[in-house]
Formats: sequence, structure tokens, C-alpha cells
Amino acid sequence: MRPMDKFIFSFHPFAIDLGSLRWEKEWGYVEAVWFRRKNGVTSAQVGELRNMTRRVTDDPKVFLHEFTDGAYGGMCYGRWTGEKYWGSSQPEVMEQHLRILRPMLNGFHADRHNPWVPDNYDTWWTFRPRKGES
Repeated sequence: MRPMDKFIFSFHPFAIDLGSLRWEKEWGYVEAVWFRRKNGVTSAQVGELRNMTRRVTDDPKVFLHEFTDGAYGGMCYGRWTGEKYWGSSQPEVMEQHLRILRPMLNGFHADRHNPWVPDNYDTWWTFRPRKGES
């Protein structure tokens, strides 16, 4: 993954909570938020990215730079369309998700070229290489 110079929706960007890196055996996990569009409806999503790697690091940016296969995308735990929520049925988890997702989606609708990154999350990251990189 690499940080994006500017937000491009079609690059499937993720904002990453750099303080959330954790390891379980050979799997590294980071919490993330992102946008997706299905049937013309844009949603804000919260969940995590996970990567299996033998190389263990405590530096989340090193982990992200080595994370090159985004084929599976994020594991979504909560989704907000502006009208409907999908995710946890636990009220406190739902409220936690919506505190992030509501302003995130509102920010996207206000400025699709520079949407709001929630507090505690780093800039937008993508799996797509820069031009000329492989």
C-alpha cells in the first residue's frame, strides 16, 4: 500500500488507524475506514485490513508498504448509506460506528475530491501503484 497524494475514489482508498496494528500468529491487522458504491449508492464503511506475512514489524507504515495484495479489500464491520446502517446489533458498537461513519459520509458528499478523514486515522492509502511502478 502507499499513501495517496490526492483522493481518487476509483483507487479504492482506505484511511488507516496507524495505532491499531496488531498481530495474531502470522496475520497483521489494522483498523480502516473506506467508501464503496453499489447500485449507485455510496456508503461509508468501517472494519479492518488483514495481511498474512512472515515479516513481523511494529511499525504500521512498514506493514502497510509491505501489504501489496488488496484483492480481498477490507473486512467490513459496519456500513452507513445515509439512510441505513448494517453491522453490529450491539447498541454501543453501532453508536461507535455511526460516530465515525455519519460525518465521514457527509464529508464525502460535501467534497468528493477531498473527503474528511476521521480523527485517529491517517491519510488515504491505496493498493494501486503509482504510474511507472509495478
